[in-house]
Amino acid sequence: MTAPTAHSSPLRYVACISYPRSGHHLTVRVLQQYFKHDFKYCQFYNHQEGNCCQSFPCTDESVRMTKNHDMELNRPNAVGLQKQPEVPYLVLIRNFLEAVVSDYNLFLRRNEDTYDAWIGFSERKIQYYKKFMQKWVLEDDSMEKQIIRYEKLTAEPVEQFTRMIEFFHPPTPVDQSRLESIINQAVLEDVKPTGIDVIRNFGVKNRRKLQDFKHFDENHFNHLESELDEEFEGIGYPRRFAA
Repeated sequence: MTAPTAHSSPLRYVACISYPRSGHHLTVRVLQQYFKHDFKYCQFYNHQEGNCCQSFPCTDESVRMTKNHDMELNRPNAVGLQKQPEVPYLVLIRNFLEAVVSDYNLFLRRNEDTYDAWIGFSERKIQYYKKFMQKWVLEDDSMEKQIIRYEKLTAEPVEQFTRMIEFFHPPTPVDQSRLESIINQAVLEDVKPTGIDVIRNFGVKNRRKLQDFKHFDENHFNHLESELDEEFEGIGYPRRFAA
């Protein structure tokens, strides 16, 4: 009898909540390659298909994962998405400093790059980050959720993607050899203000350093961290620029 493949039976639906710039598209590319045709994905924000239900969680039973940033949390006094206790959630997060620097590159596609623009942008994102982390990571909601840090995803990708695959497809054993091959050949989408550079066979790793950022300023990064003391302590992110 032929042994079942790692994607031989239907996957369960998982709602993905990701803080922007926390490796969502990288995660999707690896899972798509691993699960192949069994992994149908909906971006939610791009409704090109006429039959999109435009709902979160998705009502299409063929969809295996939906993307959402819970962007409503950006608005004052907004509570954002309603949590669904019966739905498993994959929560992707990242340290605020790296996330906001990466997000700033997207901001520059339509805005001028100045020091004041960077300061204003990074300050505006603080409240969204606080509410996102309090709601999806730190709140004791007794929901079934798997939290993946970008830092661990890029430092130990085999272990973290194994966790994710098992989350979608318990209890089938993970094909470690094939997963390692997919990770090693993963495409990098390098986001720049002018567009996206696609680098093939880059693998899964973090290649950026905050110190290389054009507007790097230890005092400002210390200020940003101090605004997020409660969240950093709760999540386990260290203060790197404390005065």
